[in-house]
Amino acid sequence: MTKQKIILILLIIVCLLTGYYIINDYYKPLFNNNIAKIANKFEDDGKIHIVIDAGHGGYDPGSSNEQLHIYEKDIDRKVVDAIIAIADTNVYKILQTRPNDSGIHRRYRVERATAFKTKLFLSFHCNYLPGGKMNGFEVNISDSTLNEVDSTSYINPNKTINESIANSLLNNMSLGFPNMANRKIRHRLDRIWVLHAPKFPSLIVEWGYINNKNDIAIMQDPVEHQVLARAVWKSINQHFGVVKY
Repeated sequence: MTKQKIILILLIIVCLLTGYYIINDYYKPLFNNNIAKIANKFEDDGKIHIVIDAGHGGYDPGSSNEQLHIYEKDIDRKVVDAIIAIADTNVYKILQTRPNDSGIHRRYRVERATAFKTKLFLSFHCNYLPGGKMNGFEVNISDSTLNEVDSTSYINPNKTINESIANSLLNNMSLGFPNMANRKIRHRLDRIWVLHAPKFPSLIVEWGYINNKNDIAIMQDPVEHQVLARAVWKSINQHFGVVKY
């Protein structure tokens, strides 16, 4: 067998394995038996259930600042810790998708949140753009929802709610971070599972650009984590009509 034929066969095998992984990953049922079994643990306790998701984790570091050797997953974790630390547990019940540096599949995040019967899913990430000149933050939402059975899309029933919460987050974060000049709501067209699959309001907060020198200085500061946490809870309280004095 010639060298060219061997290479061709290897390429075909790689393509077949890649295709199998994509199809198996994409079309497998959203709910599996193990996740469904935990649903009964989350009885109605009179509290508002919210999922706070730290993006990436474990084998998936997310974006990075190579000069400072900083990974997105670590900033996401610290930010979520700060948000959860000041949660009013008399009003809210909080579920973390990953309480440590573990690799959590995006489908598991959705499955867990669905079993938790969450009223809101907030995922925290860092942005990245080559060149490091862009700064600021954005809130990502999706106007469509994915049908897990046949993968067709339809209008997201939470579209209006997502937009309302996104605007609130943008306004409150703008007050806390006036030096982060670029602020916007981004309507995602690509299939981001935590935005596209859920039946509950879901948003991704991209807090600053990890490779921008001004943003990263803010994003590494624990004091600024507290500023973000207060802005997030102000938006959550406004959405649910919780009055805080």
